[in-house]
Amino acid sequence: MVVSIGDAIIIDKNSVSIPSGFALQTAIKTAASGKSASFLGGISKDLFGGQILNSLIDNLVLFDPVFCGSPFPTAVFPDSTFKPVESLDSYADTQATGNHPLLFKTALSFIDKEKLAEAFSQNSDIDSVVFGGICFANPVAAEEILTFLKSQTDKEITFAPCIRDVIRFQVLPEKSNLATYKNNLKRASTLASSLILTDDDKLILGDLLCR
Repeated sequence: MVVSIGDAIIIDKNSVSIPSGFALQTAIKTAASGKSASFLGGISKDLFGGQILNSLIDNLVLFDPVFCGSPFPTAVFPDSTFKPVESLDSYADTQATGNHPLLFKTALSFIDKEKLAEAFSQNSDIDSVVFGGICFANPVAAEEILTFLKSQTDKEITFAPCIRDVIRFQVLPEKSNLATYKNNLKRASTLASSLILTDDDKLILGDLLCR
């Protein structure tokens, strides 16, 4: 089984809500390829959370009840265009101070090592883990995921920074927390046995990724 850990969000495109997020889409694509797939990430009890659940069910993706029914709302982002940047520092200099509330006050934050451990304990056939996405920009969620995955080194672990989405949805941590985010990227790339990197990841993150 391939487990995807991370984000399930809604993109509002011309008033049409579309389930998205790196981890959610990875799980759906994995299931479509014929492999057993599971998604582990916060799912709200609100209407959008129900839409995300239906998307998982319709695409034959497994999920764990421990992550369902989050009291926090689903993170909903307007569809937006990615604008290339030279580096994290140069981009952070242009942003208003303050961490994006959608990282901390939505179902994206409904993830911790205890929930992950409970979900993994129910499945003995997990051989691969994929993690990343915009929820990794939340330092608390990132720490919980990294701490848990340190105990799963017997599995193939893949990390995807998804810096394009972090910038596209403007959830890059404020400048005072940027060093923590950079360090978490390094830790994740060291922990992972492989990386999923876009051209934007390579251009913007560069030496931050330990490969």
